[in-house]
Amino acid sequence: MQEKKMIELNLKDISHNLSDQQIEYLAQNTKDFSGSDIYNLIQDAYYEPIRKYMNYEYFKKIPGNNGNQWNYIPCEQNDTGAIKVKMTEIPDLKLILFPKVEFDDFKKTLERTRATMDKQNLTNFEKFTLEFGTENK
Repeated sequence: MQEKKMIELNLKDISHNLSDQQIEYLAQNTKDFSGSDIYNLIQDAYYEPIRKYMNYEYFKKIPGNNGNQWNYIPCEQNDTGAIKVKMTEIPDLKLILFPKVEFDDFKKTLERTRATMDKQNLTNFEKFTLEFGTENK
């Protein structure tokens, strides 16, 4: 299945916790998507955790990873070490420890994403690519 391969290719550099069944679900629901549509879907889902973090008003420092002395995570106002600061006010966004992209992030994105090409245009494009898209050697 071509969609599944494209999804897996676009996921390789994204921290996620998708199972093979969940990837299969996404592939089944992106049958009319072009490669560009799938790329945009994955990128949009990638930003879901960032959108969630934009709503937090408190962060706290925790022992770091990825070579950082510390990282920031969102917290509640009454948590030990809570600092009143918005995500956009943290001097280096690389210090924010974002969660992995979850299946719900992809489902939410899939609900608002539509294929940019209809079936007939996609079929015509695939035929053209098969006929003219490869170099004759």
